[in-house]
Amino acid sequence: MRIRRLLARWFRPLPFDVCPDCRGATRDHEVRTLARERFSPSVSGIEGHLARGEFAQAAALDEPDTLGDQLVHHVVRCRDRVIVVTVAEPVGFDLDPRIRATLVLDGSDAEAAWSCAR
Repeated sequence: MRIRRLLARWFRPLPFDVCPDCRGATRDHEVRTLARERFSPSVSGIEGHLARGEFAQAAALDEPDTLGDQLVHHVVRCRDRVIVVTVAEPVGFDLDPRIRATLVLDGSDAEAAWSCAR
């Protein structure tokens, strides 16, 4: 399991180095991907589900083969909380990914979001 996690981090580095909640290094946290989707300048379908706490529906809308600019929804486990981080990942050499939104969860919502992510 550890070698798999190491290889995944090597080949798919995260677009953010710092945890949005505790400001610690992201490499010291567990991170999963909830969903990917095509970029939307306004609130996307997955973001709408996340705002309502519908994590299974958000994960069901995952489009892993999305090409071009995209939104990637990461789930970060930080102590007893879970943070859903939405990152806008543009295509282009001079364009850097940026954090578009964060959603801090605890309790049953945190467990639901974590269990829906892969």
